[in-house]
Amino acid sequence: MAACREELARARASLAEKGRLLEERNLLLGTAFDISALLLGTLDLQRTLDTVLDIMLSVAKARAGWIFLWKGETGETAETVPAGVSPDLVAALQNLPAEQGAWARAIAEHSTFLVSDTWNEAEWPRALREVTDAEKVRSLHTVPIPGREGRFLGAICACYETPRAADPGLLTALQTHANFAAIAIEHALQFERIARERAEFETVLANMPSAVLSVDRHGSVVVFNRAAELLTGFPAPEVIGRPALGPLEPKLPDLVAPVRSCLERGQVTTGLERTLLRGDAPPLYLSISVRPLRDPRTGAQLGAVQLFQDVSTFKELDRMKSDFVANVSHELRTPLAAIKGAVGVILAGTEGPLTPDQVRFLDIVDRNTNRLVRLISDILDLSKMEAGRYEFHLRPCDLADLCKDVVATLQPLAEQRKIGLSVEPTNGLLPITCDEDRIKQAITNLVSNGLKFTPVGGKVELRVVDQTREVEVQVRDNGIGIPREDVDRLFQKFVQLDGGATRLVEGTGLGLAISKEIVQAHGGKIWIDSEPGRGSIFHLSLPRK
Repeated sequence: MAACREELARARASLAEKGRLLEERNLLLGTAFDISALLLGTLDLQRTLDTVLDIMLSVAKARAGWIFLWKGETGETAETVPAGVSPDLVAALQNLPAEQGAWARAIAEHSTFLVSDTWNEAEWPRALREVTDAEKVRSLHTVPIPGREGRFLGAICACYETPRAADPGLLTALQTHANFAAIAIEHALQFERIARERAEFETVLANMPSAVLSVDRHGSVVVFNRAAELLTGFPAPEVIGRPALGPLEPKLPDLVAPVRSCLERGQVTTGLERTLLRGDAPPLYLSISVRPLRDPRTGAQLGAVQLFQDVSTFKELDRMKSDFVANVSHELRTPLAAIKGAVGVILAGTEGPLTPDQVRFLDIVDRNTNRLVRLISDILDLSKMEAGRYEFHLRPCDLADLCKDVVATLQPLAEQRKIGLSVEPTNGLLPITCDEDRIKQAITNLVSNGLKFTPVGGKVELRVVDQTREVEVQVRDNGIGIPREDVDRLFQKFVQLDGGATRLVEGTGLGLAISKEIVQAHGGKIWIDSEPGRGSIFHLSLPRK
C-alpha cells in the first residue's frame, strides 16, 4: 500500500510538473504571438518599447522594471522606458561604473544576470542599498536584447520586492522573449532612422536653390521641391503623383521635353538652356540638367531627375558684358585702321628710305596690328552671335566642295609645318541649307586647330559623312590629344588648355567658341572625341532642312 501511495505521489508530481511546463510553453507561445503582432502592428519606437516591457514583466511576474537601449557602440543610454520605478533609480543603476559590482559588469558586458538579494553585500554595493530600499527592490533580473551581427540593442531589467532564487526555466523564457522583442525593436529603430533621414533629405530638398523635378519610370512626378513651385507657378500637390507628368507637359513642354527624352532613351543632358514663358510675367531663362535614376544593383532605369535654375540674371549680365565688349571692340577698329595704314605707307617707302632695323620693327608692328584686327573681328562676331543679332545668309551648299576649299586654303600652312592635309572624296552628297561663309569659317577653325597641335610629320584628314537626317564633317588629327577633364572647357571663350605644348602655339582662344556658336545657330551640334597622345576627332553635324 505504501509503495502504491509513493507511486501515486510521483505520478501526481510528474503530472503537475508537466502541467507547469505546458503552462509555461503556452505562456511563451502567447507572448511570442503578442510580440509578433506588435511587430506587424506598429513601427513607432516608443510604443514598441512600452509593449515589449509590459510583456516581459508579465512573463517575469515582476511588479516593476525598465527597458533601455544603448547608443551605438559607445555604451551610452539612448532610450529608457521605466515601469513602476522612479527615473532616479534607473539613472543611479545605469550610471554605475562596471567595477562597482557584478550587476554593473553584467550590464557593461551585455550578459544575463540575477541579483538574488540586494541585502547581500557580495551581490550588491552598500552604496546603492539606500536607493533600492527606497524603491522596495530586493531582487533584479537583467536580460540583454540581442541585435544583428553580435551587437546588443540594450537590456530589460525586472524588479522584485522579495529575494529570488535562480530559475533556469524563467531565464530561458525571458531570453526567448528578448529575442522576439529584438526583432520588433530592430524594425522600429530602422523605421525611425529612415524617417529621420527622410526628414533631413526633405529639409535639404526644400531649401535647395535649384529646382528639382524627379519622376518614376512611368513619368509620374515623385519630387517637386519649393524652388520648382516658385519657378513654374505649380503647387506641388497639383503635380506630385499625377501620371504622365501631370499638368506640366501641356503647359511647359520645353521644360518637360528633356525629362521625357531621358525616360525614353536614358539620355543625360547638362547645361541645356531653355526659356520659360509665364503668361504676362517676364520670361525666365533656365539652365537644365537631367540624369537617369538607375538601380545600383541591376542598372535598370527607375526614373529621371532634373535640376533647373533661373539664370536670367546671369543672362542679363552676359548680355551687358557682350554689349560692352562689342562697343569697345568697335571703337578700337578706327585707331587700329589708322595705325595699319600709317605703317603701310612708311613700309612702302613713300616717306623716304628705311634702315634694316626700322623695317624689322615696322614689320613687327604690322604683324601685331593684323593680329589685333583679327582678334577684334572675332570678338565682334562672337558678341553678335551670342546676342542673336548676327545675320546668316542661308542658301544650298555642298559640304564636300566647301571642305575642299578649306583644304586648298590651308594647304600652304600645312606644307610649311610639314603636316599632311587631305579630304576624303565624297560623291553624290545632297546639298544642305546653310550660310556657306560661316560654315566654312567654322570648319577652317577646326582644321587650323588640328594643324596647330599636330607635330611635324603628322596628318589632318577631313571626312564628310551623310547621316540621312544630318550631314557630319569630321576633322581627324594624330596630334597631342586632349585630357578628358579638359574636353568640356574646349569650346569656352578665351580658353587655351594648360600644358607645355599648347603654350607654344599662338591663338586667341576664340576660334572653337565661334565655331560652336555658328553650328548651334544652324541647329547643329559640335563635339570632340580625344585621347592624350592619340589625337582628336572633331565632329560638326548640320541638320538637313
